[in-house]
Amino acid sequence: MATFKPARSLEECQKILSAPGSLLELDTAIIDGRKTTVWKNLWPNLRAYWMLYGKTWSQREYVVFENERYTYGQMFEKSSKLASMLREVYGVKKGDRVAIMMRNFPEYMLCFWAACLLGAVPTLLNSLLPVKPTKYCIRLTDPKILILDPERAETLASHIPSLSARLTTFVVRDHELHPPNKSIRGIVSLQKALDKYNGPLDAWKLEPECSPEDDAALYFTSGTTGLPKGVLESQRGVLSNTFDSIYHTFRAFLRRGEAIPVPSPTDEQKVHLLGVPLFHVTGLTSLAVGITFQGTKLVLWDPEQVGRLIVEEGIHAATGVPSTLLDVLDSAPIKSGKKTKLEYLGGGGAAFPSMLAPEAVRRLPGSTVTQGYGLTETNAIAVSFSGEDFVARPSSTGLPPPVTEIKIVNTETGKELPAGEIGEILIRGAKLMKGYWNDPDATRKAITKDGWFKSGDLGYVDHEGFLYIKDRAKDIIIRGGENIHSVTVENALYLDPRIMEAATVSVPDKRLGELVGAAVLLKHESRGKTTEADIIQEARKHLPPHAVPVIVYISDEPLPRNAARKFLKSDIRKIVRKAWSQRQKGGKNAGTRAKL
Repeated sequence: MATFKPARSLEECQKILSAPGSLLELDTAIIDGRKTTVWKNLWPNLRAYWMLYGKTWSQREYVVFENERYTYGQMFEKSSKLASMLREVYGVKKGDRVAIMMRNFPEYMLCFWAACLLGAVPTLLNSLLPVKPTKYCIRLTDPKILILDPERAETLASHIPSLSARLTTFVVRDHELHPPNKSIRGIVSLQKALDKYNGPLDAWKLEPECSPEDDAALYFTSGTTGLPKGVLESQRGVLSNTFDSIYHTFRAFLRRGEAIPVPSPTDEQKVHLLGVPLFHVTGLTSLAVGITFQGTKLVLWDPEQVGRLIVEEGIHAATGVPSTLLDVLDSAPIKSGKKTKLEYLGGGGAAFPSMLAPEAVRRLPGSTVTQGYGLTETNAIAVSFSGEDFVARPSSTGLPPPVTEIKIVNTETGKELPAGEIGEILIRGAKLMKGYWNDPDATRKAITKDGWFKSGDLGYVDHEGFLYIKDRAKDIIIRGGENIHSVTVENALYLDPRIMEAATVSVPDKRLGELVGAAVLLKHESRGKTTEADIIQEARKHLPPHAVPVIVYISDEPLPRNAARKFLKSDIRKIVRKAWSQRQKGGKNAGTRAKL
């Protein structure tokens, strides 16, 4: 349990941070018919936000990709021209969908901000989806504009005519097509269209401004158990993440007894390495939109160049799922102990293994590690924390900000549970999605009549309100009537320094119903030297006998993940169960024999 002795209580921190007249002062608003706590000083919409900070930081570098660099001012001018062209030439109005499907290129931010200036709705398609679900998402949301990168343009070219009669499709970076600048029927070069446009550069101002509850963005669920659902976010919901992050950061200073930092325009510019796709709420809402407020430079992730980027770009912070952050910690400059500017690691999109925060602090003394938990439907951060509170509770995901409520309920009765008891996590607040696009039935199933979103995740809160995630309800392993949480087993496996990735799933057993199975990817230096029996022996040191895996499948390749870098448990389960079935037929079992 926690050994950190905070200088201030959580209640004292909230009183200071949300005091009248402060940046983080609270207010109330009526949202969906309910009185809801909101940030009083939040920007009214994304247009106002981008206008303010695109100009405030105009001379600073904004986005870096390979050898390309764009300042805030350049990106604002480009997005202003693009927004105006979309309105004047292609008839895009407030509320129209502008779909974006591409890798993390600088053009992603250009297209996103252009849509925001218009009050259009950026529709952020998963760039790794196969053609069939991609076509479904496009037809579902009926965008007026579709903007693709070269790879997506070539893949979807033959399908474009059947998608929508009103759809205009653009391709960015057409110099990277094969052959370069080739013409694709039905797809327009965005750069050539911009070069031809000679109309007013501020025509987007003719579109009415958005209110805080107007549509802001459409994200998509992972779609691992069916077709993706479109998740509609409000202007307030997207922007609230920025204040949430400020709140969690400032609270860490107060908890350790330090004063809240007062930023200055003359401070050294911070540089953030983005290790999350921009079509994901963590990558775009939490990070790319959030860092704009501070004038931070955004460096787009390159897994082959992590060490070089950390040194040459002077990276201060990196955000990603656990495997991404482990890549950072295992990069050459960090492993060698070379002095760098790296001072912050942030997690999102997947639960941290409990060893990651202490390991980060060990390798980067004095650094701050932040963990967060949220979903697309909660507009990213639902709870978060950093610094000593996180290091003291490495298996927790943090606390909610004042604009978000969390409660734990019995999965069968819906009755709220006391601290320490495991149940389904319900979330309510100003950032909750407006609903699933064109799917009122799914929305009603996901959100209760009094506004609570049913996450499908299992967890508990401790007596101070810190949230602990135990499992997805569908991923829990039930061994002889006893629940085993996959996160608990995965945390134990990650304590083995030879393991790079670990995922826990169930395997069938005639007597007990289910047993614990696992799949792992070993670190490079341990491959060929570590056996399944070695891993199981180490796991026994950290787990009760009934939770020790009976089979550990050692993979030669990274474990299957979806585009948001979360493990595809359904795929992993098939792999491990196939190996388990073959072993049972052969009469072999490297693990513990199933017994009560």
